Amino acid sequence: MMVTDPVCMMEIRKEDVKFTSEYRGQTYYFESDHCRRVFEDNPDEYVGVIPEKVYGDHGRRFDGSE
Repeated sequence: MMVTDPVCMMEIRKEDVKFTSEYRGQTYYFESDHCRRVFEDNPDEYVGVIPEKVYGDHGRRFDGSE
């Protein structure tokens, strides 16, 4: 399964992911520790930028509205 890093938008294989972060009950996957730290500094900036098909339907939209 492929997942998308919400910071750099890089697609990575979920089984290869080394960096994750939990936010509002959702796990986010990152291709680097740098991207994980950027996300954790301001997660609301990145939540909602990934299509729902990647993380499941949690009411997120591309524009960040819920």
